[in-house]
Amino acid sequence: MRDYASRIRYRKLFKVVLSRPLASFEKDTRERFLATFKDITKLLEAEDELSEEPGSVIVDVISPPLGEKKLGKIPLLVGGEQGFYIVNLDSTKEGRPLMHILRQQSRTIPSVRVYSDPQIANDVRRRFDKAFPVSDTPTYREDEHDFTEY
Repeated sequence: MRDYASRIRYRKLFKVVLSRPLASFEKDTRERFLATFKDITKLLEAEDELSEEPGSVIVDVISPPLGEKKLGKIPLLVGGEQGFYIVNLDSTKEGRPLMHILRQQSRTIPSVRVYSDPQIANDVRRRFDKAFPVSDTPTYREDEHDFTEY
């Protein structure tokens, strides 16, 4: 607890050293990250692989429940000269662009972020790439922003 208090007091906070979409990893690596939701020891093991000093790296797996199925059932009022009808968003031509965006979020929002002291960022990135390789054919778009520039 003292370590966290001193980090806050002296502004020696962890920074994001890398962020990757879950979709960029092989299936077994993705499952390994998702298993950390139920097993804290797996999360701690992943963090320990990235640094020799315990507690110097934080791995954050982000995989919120996404709303494609639920939002696709929102009723819309559509129609024209022949009258109006109430239909679900996912079954209309007008709803296609929104449904496309909702499907895309399942590939872009779930991600893995790694935080550490900026002084060890390069070493942490190198270890991460070795321990958790990405798939050969990326199913995602590279981040446009470099989170490590402060």
